[in-house]
Amino acid sequence: TSSYFKDILLSFGNNINIIGINVLLNKNSNKHELLIKTLDPLPSSITNNSTFKIAESIIDPITITVDLGEPEFLDESVIPLQGPNFKINVRTENSIPSSYKNYNELLEYNFTSSYHHLLNQLENKEVPQINYDYIRPISSSTETIDTPYHFENFIHFGSATERLKNFEYKVSLIELYDSQNGDIDNITSTIPNVVLNNRQILNKKKEKIIKGFDGYEQFLYYETGSNNFTWPKSTDANNPHLYPTTSSIVRTWLGSEISSNPYYGGQLLSASLFDFQNEYGLINLIPKHIVDNSDNDFYGTFTHMIGQHFDHIWTHIKHLTKLNDTHHTSGVSKDLVYFTLKSLGIEPFDQFENDNLIEYILGEGNSDNLVGGAPIGNWSIGGNNSNFYNTTFNETLVTASNAGSIPKGDITKEIWKRLYHNAPYLL
Repeated sequence: TSSYFKDILLSFGNNINIIGINVLLNKNSNKHELLIKTLDPLPSSITNNSTFKIAESIIDPITITVDLGEPEFLDESVIPLQGPNFKINVRTENSIPSSYKNYNELLEYNFTSSYHHLLNQLENKEVPQINYDYIRPISSSTETIDTPYHFENFIHFGSATERLKNFEYKVSLIELYDSQNGDIDNITSTIPNVVLNNRQILNKKKEKIIKGFDGYEQFLYYETGSNNFTWPKSTDANNPHLYPTTSSIVRTWLGSEISSNPYYGGQLLSASLFDFQNEYGLINLIPKHIVDNSDNDFYGTFTHMIGQHFDHIWTHIKHLTKLNDTHHTSGVSKDLVYFTLKSLGIEPFDQFENDNLIEYILGEGNSDNLVGGAPIGNWSIGGNNSNFYNTTFNETLVTASNAGSIPKGDITKEIWKRLYHNAPYLL
């Protein structure tokens, strides 16, 4: 009785589909019969009692022939790698924890710079680690209007100029405390406790400043080289020493953003140009009549401080977007890879967890993690025999920049990173 009847398909299997154009229900027989009129006669392969399904054609079928080529047979001489063993109970197979140590035992080292650096890493850990000297590539079509910097790696809401000036101020304070310590050495006092207390007060002030360095300030203070982006230091790689803030080398490197200044140029000029082009700086939200009034400089500084606070959060969020980036250097941060492995259900563990902190965090210590693995001590080669003698593996500290040493914590994280990127293939 319907004015319109949609064609149906009678599917007999084996790709035999017959189009039905009408249907009728016969109620005259003892058992009701369903009569279907087909567009074409049934093929001879269809006989009595053949079964079929009634289907509705949504779209016209498309047949595509795909040639996968000849199958490749594995070379029988190749030995395939065995898959990973996920049945190991890492809780019971984990390493034995170290014995309990007090604060002094953990941090008892000879090098003062390493001691301060270690405290900075322990108490002011910045997550994640980033390349502070990385300069983004720019398109040749926009190079006349786009200037590459390295500040955009860690500054988004704050001010690069303020970051540099803040670090200069902190370095000047450290120089002041060192100078006052030198004056104490020249004092011949009959009250040694007073001299000792004053020295401890100055050392505590210096230690507090260094412990409070953020990631960029650590980069400026400890790193050498790095495309001239770090604070100028002496050429002594074993114990790099910062040039004083008043030296001509530092004044030229730091430069000035004021055109009338004899040191116009340098890092401060680059930083000011970046701040001028940075449309995301919080200072841009303040009305111009407030910013241009010199009486409100403290408010501008406060705004830059808030911007720097959110820069650390922004840096973390920025690295979350790189979780699926498999690049060996710019991919997922090494400080986030532990949590990404945990999210996949893989339980990572650390084979260097019982090593001393200065080797684990700074890469300064014995020869186990030196590039090339050369032992520390005296050695000689005579004839066909190589004899090692007087070899020591104690607390002979070597700087990473000198010996090519890698922090053992970074070695562990690098292994985790490779495991994370290859987890889909392993699974």
